[in-house]
Amino acid sequence: MMLPTPYGNSYEQISAHLRQQMRDEKIEGKILELLQSGFEKALRIESVVLARPERERLFRTITGEVLNKVTEQLNKGNHA
Repeated sequence: MMLPTPYGNSYEQISAHLRQQMRDEKIEGKILELLQSGFEKALRIESVVLARPERERLFRTITGEVLNKVTEQLNKGNHA
């Protein structure tokens, strides 16, 4: 049972409100920046030099794998 909130008391109302708050905080952009920063750091540490198309393709591939792993952990309930 959910307690009443200022933005509604149904699961859908609460979910919509929280999703909007996360959009307002630009969470997706922050996650993308974190992934990009980690990727760039790893390239520097390993002294990897790639042409832009290969760099972008590798970033998309690795980022996809990381996000898939995070999704798996969320689906299994392995999160804080």
